[in-house]
Amino acid sequence: MNASDVRSSVVSAGAPVHKIPDDVLREIFLFSLRNTPVRPSATQGPLQVSQVCSGWRAVAHDYCRLWNSLVIERPYLSWELVEETTRWLQRSNNIPVDFHLIITSNEPIRIRTLRACLDQGGGYTRNLMWSQMDAVRHDDQRRARYEAELKDLLSNASPLPPPNTLSKMLKPTQASVTRLVLCGVPVSNLAHLPRRAFPHLERLVVVVGDKLECWEFDRITRGPVKAFLDCPSLRYVALKRFFREPGNEFIQLPLHQLTHFIDCGPFYDATDHPCKNIARLLSATKDLRLLHVSFDDDYEADFPPELADCRIAFPSLESLSIDSADLSEAGEQFSSLFAFPKLQSLRYHGCATDIENLLRNSGETLTHLSLTLADDLPEDFIELLSQQCPHLRSLEIIYDVLCLVLHTLSSASLLPNLEVMAVRFEYPQTYVDDEIAAGFVIPAAHGFFQSRIGARSTVQEHPQRFRTFKIVDGEDSRDAAEHIRTFLERCRDEVGVQVEVVVERFACTNGCVDSLLSDIELAHWDGLSALYQHPLDDFGDFQTPF
Repeated sequence: MNASDVRSSVVSAGAPVHKIPDDVLREIFLFSLRNTPVRPSATQGPLQVSQVCSGWRAVAHDYCRLWNSLVIERPYLSWELVEETTRWLQRSNNIPVDFHLIITSNEPIRIRTLRACLDQGGGYTRNLMWSQMDAVRHDDQRRARYEAELKDLLSNASPLPPPNTLSKMLKPTQASVTRLVLCGVPVSNLAHLPRRAFPHLERLVVVVGDKLECWEFDRITRGPVKAFLDCPSLRYVALKRFFREPGNEFIQLPLHQLTHFIDCGPFYDATDHPCKNIARLLSATKDLRLLHVSFDDDYEADFPPELADCRIAFPSLESLSIDSADLSEAGEQFSSLFAFPKLQSLRYHGCATDIENLLRNSGETLTHLSLTLADDLPEDFIELLSQQCPHLRSLEIIYDVLCLVLHTLSSASLLPNLEVMAVRFEYPQTYVDDEIAAGFVIPAAHGFFQSRIGARSTVQEHPQRFRTFKIVDGEDSRDAAEHIRTFLERCRDEVGVQVEVVVERFACTNGCVDSLLSDIELAHWDGLSALYQHPLDDFGDFQTPF
């Protein structure tokens, strides 16, 4: 029912709703409206019920719990947003606030990149875009095309917001903000936020998607972002950003108090080895329970000799996620260097053999393992996994190795506590050949079901534990997942076992991040979708974008 329908029914003579006490009406509103951050729209949230009649509007405007969450999603950050945001959040009356500001336009990134290609940038930009500048310098047609597009963009571009726009927007309620998501906000506005601005901040997501802006930002005179440094309640932080140089982070954080830290950008912009950076990070924390990092494939340093014979144990970490898709060597070195005696969940986006030492060092307590890029498993990997991870209950693999895993696990002695297996289609357009599936997947599944379930149900020392097959696929993908579900359900029914086969859809294009976001530790953290819905840049690794 839309607002006009509600209004027509409510204003009818003698409508019983007029007799509902205000306190009861408030609770009805609170129960009916979504308990998540809403956009300032006439079709959802408190603005929807405010349109019905003056009585409802008065009740809604006076009830602070309806106004303490807000998502502002706009192409550009503008001064006009200040009044809109302030008016909404002031109605929250200083109760805890959940605020999301998402800037979606990529025009500033494109303008800055075109300027760099045309040699109109600063010194740091020249270093970063040297190959693109050189290509344009020797190609008159390309240069003319770039100049024409830049002129067109500049003629229609929105003016850059003043550096204090974000500060003005949040100032009236910043002391009440407990959850904050800032995506695509210009670095100058982040840097202008005052220190100690968020004394009650608990969860933070920041996505800075423009690498050139980060390089051009003058931190020497304008300083790093310190607004989140003095937040005594801050425990959860997710960042997706670029660095200019190691050890000189432009977003400073109270690392010593964090319990959950997600870092989706390149771990550093290049000179130090990733293992050294992670060792530095872990040494600054003491209670960290969940960590996600991405190895940078552009680093030039050798493995630090001072760490060559070390074994660094970090006792508090329970969930670890690593994106090492392009840096297998660093993954192997990480695996040998670190140990996590309480590790329960491990997600690794890279070659499975990279983490064999990590499984030997930290597998005893592991209950979940996700291998989201392991398209080639050694034949003895599952045996190693069973030996080093005796309590493993959940295993996530990609479709390419499904037959091998099912065939290997047809031995009832391997991974005896396994309850759930997830099969992920890493690429959206994965093709499943019916003949290949019938010739390989179905026989392997038959053997798996019969030996692990059919036989176990009659053997006391191996009771039936396995209960769920999950097929994980993208929202816009083809019907590959349904094919596999059909094959597995057929095998299940032929063997006669009780196993659930389900298909789960995901929006994320990065298997490692999507798998991480399914972690129960992150279940109630709104705003993490900004980590994958808004890419760091539109031009890949800043190759010539045309």
